[in-house]
Amino acid sequence: MANGLARQEEDASFYGSMARTFTSMTRPLTYLVAKAVFPFKHVMAVVAQKAAFALKKTMANPTKLFRRQAFSPLDGFRGEDTLLMGVRQVYATGGVRAMARKAFAPYMANALVALSMFHTYTITRHYLSEGGMEDEPTAAAIASLLAGSVQATLNAPLYNLRLGRLRLQKSTRLPAAGLFKGLRELGLRQGLPGLFRNYPYILAQECCALGAFFVSFEWVKVHATLAVRRHVDPSGKKDMYAWASAASVAGVALFAVGTPFENVHEWHATRSGETNPGGVVRHFLRDARPRCRKRILLSGLKTKLPLAPVAGLPLLAYEVMMHNGLAP
Repeated sequence: MANGLARQEEDASFYGSMARTFTSMTRPLTYLVAKAVFPFKHVMAVVAQKAAFALKKTMANPTKLFRRQAFSPLDGFRGEDTLLMGVRQVYATGGVRAMARKAFAPYMANALVALSMFHTYTITRHYLSEGGMEDEPTAAAIASLLAGSVQATLNAPLYNLRLGRLRLQKSTRLPAAGLFKGLRELGLRQGLPGLFRNYPYILAQECCALGAFFVSFEWVKVHATLAVRRHVDPSGKKDMYAWASAASVAGVALFAVGTPFENVHEWHATRSGETNPGGVVRHFLRDARPRCRKRILLSGLKTKLPLAPVAGLPLLAYEVMMHNGLAP
């Protein structure tokens, strides 16, 4: 009996020492975890603040998300195998000032295109409503045609500059010239025909994409608002749900219509020469293999559609501003 009690005391002492050893070993880890909680909370708070700031800026400037960039601010750095190598090359030759110059010009060009397009759309809608046109989808279709014409005219040189660089040989290792220098060189080399190459196709692309964007929003908004007032709230206080659904559909329509146009245009640009450009559609129907046409048309659409509803956020913001008297 005494031996059993002694063995139990030894076992208890052994397990107790093991527990104390484990506790002493894990105490620093517990301290590190507790110490890391505050930085993690701080990072999450900063991320939440940045997200709220971005949403606020979008509501304050809804034209920002309307940009369909024909020439990205990063395109000026794409002369190397990777974007990072292009950025390093520009930084090595001109420093931060050269990087800022390359990125600033495309940014301002895209902002000018977006502002001109949306201003044309809103002014046309205003004149049509003042003239007595009550059919919102029809008014949106007419206004989007004019807005698409403006955007196509301003975007055509940018498209031709960017797509023309895709034909360059991969042996060219230096980053491409800046936006204004590239446009000047393209104009001197090919004149206005080079700057506005494939303009009818670009015009059809912009008009169809913007038409699908604005018309789908107005059509869904009208019918969804009636459904919300009939089944949810007849007072109109819940119309925001109808506007949000319409904006989501408009974003999907924009990408569903615009992406095939852009894919075919890029396919044509990489397979045609400057001296013998030919028509985009005729070239596609003649040379693209039938089994590859669907893949070319739908390339990248699966990755864009999940985020496509976000593209309609500017329309939702503008609708809210308009009903609150903050926009015409």
